[in-house]
Amino acid sequence: MKSNVIYQALEPMGFFSAGQLCMGTWKEYTVTLRPYNGRYYYLDVAVRADKASKGLLKRVKASVKEACGKNLGCINGGQYFRFVVAFNRKSPFTEQFGSYMTAISSAFKKNGIYPPHSCAVCGSSDPDSLCLYGDSYQPVHRACIQRSLENSRQKIEQNKANGSYLTGFVGALLGMLVGSLASVLSIVFADRIYALLFALVPIASAWGYRKFNGRMDKVSVVLVVLLSFVSIFIMNYLSIAVFYMQDYALSLGEAMWFASDLLLTAGGLMLIV
Repeated sequence: MKSNVIYQALEPMGFFSAGQLCMGTWKEYTVTLRPYNGRYYYLDVAVRADKASKGLLKRVKASVKEACGKNLGCINGGQYFRFVVAFNRKSPFTEQFGSYMTAISSAFKKNGIYPPHSCAVCGSSDPDSLCLYGDSYQPVHRACIQRSLENSRQKIEQNKANGSYLTGFVGALLGMLVGSLASVLSIVFADRIYALLFALVPIASAWGYRKFNGRMDKVSVVLVVLLSFVSIFIMNYLSIAVFYMQDYALSLGEAMWFASDLLLTAGGLMLIV
């Protein structure tokens, strides 16, 4: 079911959509709706709760199930509770949404959780605006958001003035090597290749680029992408070198030489491609 059909049905209730998100308020609760895993949706309801309390999470889940007769997946994000819901065509979407929210608000009240009356940014009382902050639609102070945007703008300006492609490249290179290490170890010791470990390479490379004060622009994206491709060669090189050392009892220097000789030939390069 297309999300825009559901979002349009919620518009008369004061909700509005922005991309994949639908946001609005329901009886003082600020709510965010977004697609999840095809037919399901994340329903985020803004609150102020103890994120570390596992007992609170269990009690809320049990209360929601008791109220609506369904076991909704539930996450306590501290500033919001996230539920997993689904919609069907058997009844109006507004009716189904209202049923979910009635059950959730009843569960909140039963467990001493109420609509938030503090700013999601600074924590002070009397928020005067609503904003998509972090993962959910939250009550905030307009001044806090403006201050946060100004701080972000200043960081961008500082990065443009002081950021360096050279130091960023060094950081991205080191990050790429660290990110590649997990894949090399899994290949050598487990004889397996995990796609999830390969995903660490660009993440670690981008993290290193930022940590070494690399200048953030389109060039930084190109550098990270290129180093991610280079990491494939390095992972093959290190894996083959370790293989030679283990199976043929070669020294480190000999193993590296043979690995280079293999990979820098046309046949060896085909292994990478």
